[in-house]
Amino acid sequence: MSVSTPLRLASVSKVMTAALALRLESSGIISLDTPIVALVPEVEEWLHPGVTMRRCLNHTTGIPDYVDADNDRFMRTRGPLTDEFVLDEVAKKPPWFEPGAAWGYSSTGFYLVALALRRATGLSWDALIRDSLAAPLALESLRECDDYIGHDRLQGYETGDGTPVDAVLYAVTGIKGDGGLCATAGDVAAFARKLERESYLEPGVFDRMVTPTVLANGTPVDYGLGARLGSLGGHRLWGHTGSVIDAYVATVLRFPDDDVTVVVLLNTIDARTDALVIAWQLAEVALELPAADLRPVAALDRAPFVGDYIGWGEGTEPSRSRVAASAEEIRLERLDGDSSVVRLIPLGAESFGRADWPRDRIQFHAAAGVVTSYSEYYAGLFATY
Repeated sequence: MSVSTPLRLASVSKVMTAALALRLESSGIISLDTPIVALVPEVEEWLHPGVTMRRCLNHTTGIPDYVDADNDRFMRTRGPLTDEFVLDEVAKKPPWFEPGAAWGYSSTGFYLVALALRRATGLSWDALIRDSLAAPLALESLRECDDYIGHDRLQGYETGDGTPVDAVLYAVTGIKGDGGLCATAGDVAAFARKLERESYLEPGVFDRMVTPTVLANGTPVDYGLGARLGSLGGHRLWGHTGSVIDAYVATVLRFPDDDVTVVVLLNTIDARTDALVIAWQLAEVALELPAADLRPVAALDRAPFVGDYIGWGEGTEPSRSRVAASAEEIRLERLDGDSSVVRLIPLGAESFGRADWPRDRIQFHAAAGVVTSYSEYYAGLFATY
């Protein structure tokens, strides 16, 4: 494997799907505010009319994630992922919330955007990626992963017992806008830089990609259109993470004010260090960042933050957590999943650092003076709400 090896990008593909959708909107082909049902009428019976392409791209649809649907049934088919399978699986699930009311990561939204773009243009997803995204940006390796079937050097590996073994190559084909693209690390880096600096998007359009989403109750969430937002050591950044398809893991971090891009592509899910951790360690070197300074504020009223919280994050069920405080500390307890406990360091302005991972932080949100929710940032990049 080398920097010229095209690897699966998984959910890093979402940034590219969003860029393509914005370009087609500027061309007058589609509008991001068009309801999905207008272009995909077969979902009209169960899809809320308030689900637009824009809400699909910023994860505020409330649509359950098809990735966590009936995987056993899918694996029994042993065929490519199809539109019919995705729509059938999602139709069975009640929505998480009303469109725009909350934030919940759902690959289904990006699959629907790709489907809507195919319907609007009459083109295949492969043709849209090749002719309307890769060619204008001169990204030779950026293609649907299905196009690379039969090529060398795309194998992923698992090392559960310490010995690398082949993961099932192309276990899932037919993935579209949510995670189906492959490219080299160099082309991913070039994509991020060119998206900001060249004429692929009309003036001002890229800024919409990296503008925080505002929920119906006025809460800002640091996810734009297909882009996670944040900052690392005071340096503004955007990017995305991706995992796990055929054992691949990916991260891209773009620091626009510094003209620095970090891309990490792994071909194993069992690496000792996660792709995002490697990326922020590289960013620390590139940006010459000092050690994280978790200097707590002198005094803090902890009472407003204490209580139980619920969010949708990236799971099939709502995630539940509890913030508790004592005279000595304030801590975040996971009430499901790994049931972990995180000690929080108050940094001011409703922001807390994590004692275990100094580059991670928690940002609480208040409505009408009452703390209602929080966002988590890993390595400075927005992770979940």
